[in-house]
Amino acid sequence: MKLFISYRRKDSHSITDRIYDWLEREFGRENVFKDVDAIPLGRDFRQILQDAIARCDVLLVVIGPLWLGENDAEGRRRVDNPEDYVRIEIETALKRDIPVIPLLVDGAPLPRGGDLPPSLQGLVYRHGTPVRHDPDFRSDMGRLIKALREVALGVSRTAHSDVVTSVASTPIRPERVMHPRAREPSDVVTSAAFAPMTTAVRSTQSTILFGMPVRTGRWVFVLAGMLMNVCLGAVYAWSVFRTPVAKLFSTADAPITAKQTLWPFMLFLAFFTVLMPISGRLVQKVHPRTISLVGSLIVAAGWILSSYATGIDSLCVTYGALAGAGVGIVYGIPIAVVTRWFPDLKGLAVGLTVLGFGLSALVTALLAHALIETYGILRTFFILGIGFLVSLVLMSLILRFPPAGWQPEGWQGAAAAVSERNYTPAEMLTTSSCLGLWLCFIIGSLSGLMAIGISSNVGQEIIKLQPATAAGLVSFFALFNGGGRPLFGWLTDAIGHSKAAALSLFMVVLASGGMLLAGEGSVLLYAACFAAFWMGLGSWLAIAPTAVATYFGPKNYATNYGIVFSAYGIGAILASLTAGFAKDIFGSYTRAFHVSGSLATVGVIIALTLMKKPNTA
Repeated sequence: MKLFISYRRKDSHSITDRIYDWLEREFGRENVFKDVDAIPLGRDFRQILQDAIARCDVLLVVIGPLWLGENDAEGRRRVDNPEDYVRIEIETALKRDIPVIPLLVDGAPLPRGGDLPPSLQGLVYRHGTPVRHDPDFRSDMGRLIKALREVALGVSRTAHSDVVTSVASTPIRPERVMHPRAREPSDVVTSAAFAPMTTAVRSTQSTILFGMPVRTGRWVFVLAGMLMNVCLGAVYAWSVFRTPVAKLFSTADAPITAKQTLWPFMLFLAFFTVLMPISGRLVQKVHPRTISLVGSLIVAAGWILSSYATGIDSLCVTYGALAGAGVGIVYGIPIAVVTRWFPDLKGLAVGLTVLGFGLSALVTALLAHALIETYGILRTFFILGIGFLVSLVLMSLILRFPPAGWQPEGWQGAAAAVSERNYTPAEMLTTSSCLGLWLCFIIGSLSGLMAIGISSNVGQEIIKLQPATAAGLVSFFALFNGGGRPLFGWLTDAIGHSKAAALSLFMVVLASGGMLLAGEGSVLLYAACFAAFWMGLGSWLAIAPTAVATYFGPKNYATNYGIVFSAYGIGAILASLTAGFAKDIFGSYTRAFHVSGSLATVGVIIALTLMKKPNTA
């Protein structure tokens, strides 16, 4: 999709530069033209302008207070001069029926028909939009970019428009280019050393992304998302924090119970879940990079402020509410980005992206244990918070969506993807597919999160392991949590979401039964069962997002997945309550496995009967 920005330098130069910068970041520099960059000597500038406009898909006309009334050296309005550059640009677009969008800046109104030459009066009937200065500039540009994406989708369906993601300047005419300031005939540049431009539409394969062909370069988003998830998934190492937290905040009169040590963990996951759909709605209007940066700062603030906690209640606020909210804001962003870049490999790409969340405990459990032993629990929160701040901000900076309507070259499913139905959140909620997916997600989350929250405790109290050994096994379990994500992502592509979900829940049935038989010294049985629990949870963080994209379409994916993800939060709350009550009432975590096994059995039946793509006939 090619954009041409028409403006008058004396009227709107400053704000046009800002508009250009935003559009360049969104659509790529080689797809956004602020002027014809050169007019060589001896050539008819009218013909060159007409050719340049003919190459664009949308003409943006920036109209400020002086746009209509600016005069030339003879005192005549420039717009009345048939050789005026701006007039030629608009006339050409109107004649060729190219979409023309007036951008009204600095409070300027759209000119009245009687104030324009007859050839420009069609501009009056073109729907435009204001672009105001701060604090409204960001929202106005977001609205404009959303509209342009919709136009781009129409262009891509009819003309195989290129995906432009490189940041290299490309001139408009193959002959020569004009300096961006050259808005008057006297400004024509005389140099003949100008770069040529490709006149044909670029194919997907020739497009460059991160210095590589787009099919290769798009994997950078997967890697970035994976690294971000390593930071976000540190919550899975909470079992390592529980005992030190209880010892620090317990007093002789008010000891911290097992249920209380799960409160920060439970609140973290609850706020994580609540913020997911909100973030999903925002990312449809705000650049994913911006949302991710804001969320990253909140995550880091939650961890850092936890180092100043004075009790379990304050830790619930800093770690549970603040850090959990930040993770909820960030978590869905790299997934949404990857889903759009990989319509052909949704399961595998999303599974690899969330792999980092599952593998996080592999890194953070041992790291946190070592830091706690060396610096204490509060200082550990601070150190990890600083590390997460640096890592998340750096990775957030590269996130962006592909141009609207983009599909990988040669993908056989492209035609079906264009025609598939996109469900709104309200429509999605009426389907049995959504209900089945949501219920199974709750069950999978409950069993997995319960196991994650008590892994170290069960190892020490039931299997009688040393704390260091239990912490080491938590890192071992994280391998299965992480590995389950790309594995089940691949399985969803291979055997379908329903069968993959049933297989995941059946693993929970077997693991729950195994833990009912475990006792002191049953190290191998304990390790096998908890590896299955952790893999089961990891599987759902690949099955659920890809099922939402496949069942309900990509258009409203971020919002729809945010709603379905409420199952994760409900599962987290039920997991904490189940484990806490089992320990506090019965004195052992064993009774919790009766609950997980029974629910997982029901879940297998639901997965095989309800988890199917809605019938759109």
